[in-house]
Amino acid sequence: MKDVLNLSREELLENVNQTLGLLNKFMAVDSSIRSYYKSIPDIYEKISAVVAIISFFPLIILGAKIVGIIDGFLALLLGIPLGVAMTWFVFVFVNKKLESNFKIKREKYLEENYEKLRSLDVELGSIAEKVFQTTVVPEDYVTRPALEKFSSYLSNYRASNLPECINLYENELQAQQMRDEINQFRQEQQRTTDMLSKARSELSTTNRHLSEANVKLSGIEHETYKSNFHKK
Repeated sequence: MKDVLNLSREELLENVNQTLGLLNKFMAVDSSIRSYYKSIPDIYEKISAVVAIISFFPLIILGAKIVGIIDGFLALLLGIPLGVAMTWFVFVFVNKKLESNFKIKREKYLEENYEKLRSLDVELGSIAEKVFQTTVVPEDYVTRPALEKFSSYLSNYRASNLPECINLYENELQAQQMRDEINQFRQEQQRTTDMLSKARSELSTTNRHLSEANVKLSGIEHETYKSNFHKK
């Protein structure tokens, strides 16, 4: 292949699109491999938690009966920690049993699909090797967002070589970062404004209450003065 800087726009666009296609294929194969490991989800903890929650109140009542030599509220109070302890025991016991069963099923499932998984692993390695053997794009930019941007720049004649693609992409990243920082600043500014507005509202309410209290106090003092004057 020619030196990267000597590639025409069309040659570079073809290479970028080829790299993007290989990367998409790599991600599809990787997703297929992951799907095998997710075929038997680890939900035994959730099942164990549901069983423990269902048995929580009955076990508390059982705990209260066990300490039933003490009558009334004290028996229930002592039964709660005992019930909680028994609930935890139920959770651990059920979780261990289910975990063991799920692991056996998972291992059996993976053994049955070993050849398929091995084939996918080989294919994944082959695609990765081909990507880095054929692409002219630096490793840091062999990502779907970067390659899609590079393809767009070249297709729309915004760039004609790799350095221009990289500069445009980095400038857009910096611009996006600045926009995110500005949005975050505006959100923080809005929160501060809302807090100040709330504080002003509460202060206004407090001042109004104080004013009303002063009016009432003045009335009481006036009535007290009149009462004392008439007594004289």
